[in-house]
Amino acid sequence: MRYLKLFLHILAGLAIWLGCQILSTVSFLFPQGIISTLVSVTIQIVFTYLLLSFYCKNILHIHIAECRIKLVVPRPLWLFCAILLPVLVSACIFLLIPGTFSYNRLTSPQLAEQIIVAVFATCITASITEEMIFRGFIMKLIENRCNKICAIIIPSIIFAAFHLIGVDINLLGIVQLIIAGTSVGIMFSLICYQSGSICSSAVVHGIWNLIMIGGI
Repeated sequence: MRYLKLFLHILAGLAIWLGCQILSTVSFLFPQGIISTLVSVTIQIVFTYLLLSFYCKNILHIHIAECRIKLVVPRPLWLFCAILLPVLVSACIFLLIPGTFSYNRLTSPQLAEQIIVAVFATCITASITEEMIFRGFIMKLIENRCNKICAIIIPSIIFAAFHLIGVDINLLGIVQLIIAGTSVGIMFSLICYQSGSICSSAVVHGIWNLIMIGGI
């Protein structure tokens, strides 16, 4: 029964996260571009926080800050790591993987739109909401009922598994993505534990997304 309740609480957290993403689709009612993107960003971040706060208070009987979902200014160390990590990985790709450089032929409006999406959706929204759910809510649930090792590893595996959605890859690619996603999830979890807040892990997560996934 103990682990069944834990499983149901985890499902509730994931439902809040996915539900807020679905709710944010109302942004398509607004003019495309910066307004639509900002509406989507606001809905996802604000409603995820409010619903998690409500669930923690009324169902779990804890304050959301106990899930390390609180504003703590990241130390300069994490800002440095946030930039250094994708830069080093990019350097390894450029130096070790064969390929050719291609010129970005986007028009100015297309480039502006891509930058807006990368900054607000890929960087800010994804990092904050995912850190609230995986390194905040779920990690605290598992920590309270198991131990810190499980609290670090299990949410990281779930985090990696969700990144398989909509990805068309073979079995080897799936294994690689699970290993990579779990590894980076563990890194975010350790940063969250060390700093006492999801803010530092969200910064590292967001800068990674911006540079490596944003597509600018």
